[in-house]
Amino acid sequence: MGRTLAECSLTVRELCTLLSSRGFTINTGSTKSILAPSQSVVSLGIRFNTSTLTFELPEDNETEILRRIAPCVRRRISIRELASLIGLLNFAFQTLVYCRVYLKNLERLKHQALLSHDGNFDAKVFLPHDLLRDLDWGNLHITAPIRSAPFCLGIFSDASVSG
Repeated sequence: MGRTLAECSLTVRELCTLLSSRGFTINTGSTKSILAPSQSVVSLGIRFNTSTLTFELPEDNETEILRRIAPCVRRRISIRELASLIGLLNFAFQTLVYCRVYLKNLERLKHQALLSHDGNFDAKVFLPHDLLRDLDWGNLHITAPIRSAPFCLGIFSDASVSG
């Protein structure tokens, strides 16, 4: 870290030297290591932005999510397509604040559809109106910066039988 590009570059060089002297291998010739100072970097499908202290989904991920949601609104989809969408949203919603709650109803629909179709992932299902609302909510909020503010919640209870 540093206030200027030069300070950051010096810090990176010193860190690489220190780690190398301790036996760590630094992949300087590949795309695995990003040695140029940057305020925003995409890693494991998430954009880390140090200037705004936020995590965001990269635009290509947002576009893919919106592209995959669109057919669900207009037609029946296979349980396989639903499962794939759930997996994609599960990844995205891990990074978006409070969004994973919207997956529960989709998971329930998938489970019930698989039970009623003897585990056939190629069977088709309609998404009920309330689930379409959940997807529309995701559609509207998928581009928001995420976890930019710290959150803390403590819950205490008395487990005694006397009240």
